[in-house]
Amino acid sequence: MKKILLFLIAFAVSNLSLASSSALSIPVRLTFPESAKTVKEAVEWMIAPTQYRIVTDYQDSKAILEQPAPNINNKNLVVPLIDAVAVLVGEQNTILVDHDHKLITFIRGDE
Repeated sequence: MKKILLFLIAFAVSNLSLASSSALSIPVRLTFPESAKTVKEAVEWMIAPTQYRIVTDYQDSKAILEQPAPNINNKNLVVPLIDAVAVLVGEQNTILVDHDHKLITFIRGDE
């Protein structure tokens, strides 16, 4: 598992330009269903059409995703999907993306 995290970090750092051409850059409304009670449920709902999956094998990722979903439903605000995910997980946290394998995980940014 540690190797996967290191790969994700290396990949994210070396391929930052890929984000602009990925499915995560599509515009979305900053909204999710009321049934999404946790950050994980809200993020999964938002990324479902992209076929990206969340990696929750790491303590940081689990802790971030177990938080209650923020009250941010704003049907008038349209942002890139990756920015919507950043709002959901907390902008102080870091999103790591493996575009080749369509994986997303998170690292706490408050440490």
